[in-house]
Amino acid sequence: MKKIVVAMYDEEGYTRRLADYFCQHQKNLFDVRLFTSEESLRKFLIGQGTELLITGERDWELFRGINHGIHRLILLSDGQCVREDNGQAVLFKYQSAESMLQSTLREFVSAVPICAADLPEACSL
Repeated sequence: MKKIVVAMYDEEGYTRRLADYFCQHQKNLFDVRLFTSEESLRKFLIGQGTELLITGERDWELFRGINHGIHRLILLSDGQCVREDNGQAVLFKYQSAESMLQSTLREFVSAVPICAADLPEACSL
């Protein structure tokens, strides 16, 4: 099965630990790419694209207008300015990494039409 490409963008370094967790616990499922530069992420999105982009709420405006290269945008929220009400997927920062992983898997499944049988056994929703 092809790995799910997950791009994470964060200038503050918060997503580094989350990326490590995803790689350690679902390395056969995710191809995680971590970006700290907006320019390098934009080049990646144009060249390859990603199934999921996880980024902070402050960076939402940078990427929401991109109509190619991102299948699903997920915001990391600290609860200050949640955009859930407009249909935007949100991950709350202050929950366990395992909860964030499971939420990310649910978002992927809801955004991409796949058969559950295509998911590896280790992928429990």
